[in-house]
Amino acid sequence: MAFSRQELKLRAFRRAADVLYSFWEEQKDYVPRSAAVHSRLFDTLIYNEYIELNRKAPGRRYPEHVVPCAYIRNLAFEMYWHGDRPDDVAVISGRLLRIAYISAEQARAVDYLHKYTMPQNWDPRTGSITARLELVGITIEEPLEITLTIRCIHIRVMSYNAISHFFLVFNSSTDSSVLYNPSSSPICP
Repeated sequence: MAFSRQELKLRAFRRAADVLYSFWEEQKDYVPRSAAVHSRLFDTLIYNEYIELNRKAPGRRYPEHVVPCAYIRNLAFEMYWHGDRPDDVAVISGRLLRIAYISAEQARAVDYLHKYTMPQNWDPRTGSITARLELVGITIEEPLEITLTIRCIHIRVMSYNAISHFFLVFNSSTDSSVLYNPSSSPICP
């Protein structure tokens, strides 16, 4: 069976979530709680080409995980301790696990402030995944074009004898949803 690039990417994130779950199961009863697994497991399970925000270029050869792998690993363990499933971890990992190619000097500046952490009050579900880079004034040079996966769900709302039709639009690149009225903004077929 041949898989599309998008299917392979989703399978890679699910595979990583399953591996993390396996490690979590083995350690879930330890006191104090910890995530005793190397954070670089993502490097062997998910190809860089699936998570690149830009490409290597002269002066920009350092592959910086925009959200630290250790942060994502720890978040996955926290999610499992709170009853989330591997599918949930795969979704959040798919949002957070990205690489930006930056200079070695820029990488040192990022690591000086947040080598294993994200800025205070940063929300993994809604915060900018490049917040660590932005904090030290780094922007992604020559970003790759992002292909959006937009799913439309038709919603029929009935109230007071009136029927309204709306579409719930899911944007995979920002992991957000918006409700549209097709008569005012036709976004879905």
